[in-house]
Amino acid sequence: MSRSVGLLELLAPALLGTSLALVLLALVTVPQRRAQRPAAGGVLALHLLRDGGLRAWNRRLEETELAALLRASEERAGPRPRLRLIPHPSLPWGMVRERLERLERIGLPLELQLP
Repeated sequence: MSRSVGLLELLAPALLGTSLALVLLALVTVPQRRAQRPAAGGVLALHLLRDGGLRAWNRRLEETELAALLRASEERAGPRPRLRLIPHPSLPWGMVRERLERLERIGLPLELQLP
């Protein structure tokens, strides 16, 4: 008794594997693209850490690095850069205000994104 195997039955594992690979790729790349979207619009998102330090793009920034980063963003073509400060949820409001005042002296538009 021979049974004829259809084309769909032969291609089903390959189609399933390809579709799973595409879903996994989307799960990795979509959050990265969403995180990079503000930077494309000229927004420099700075995370204010629990100890008062700054982090941008999963990297801790020193004050000198922040100045260099701001100069580089101003020289880049496109919209004028804006700063977005995202404080840690457990950070006291006094520390947030202090950092806001220091960043306002830079002269760039500043936004506060509450957690």
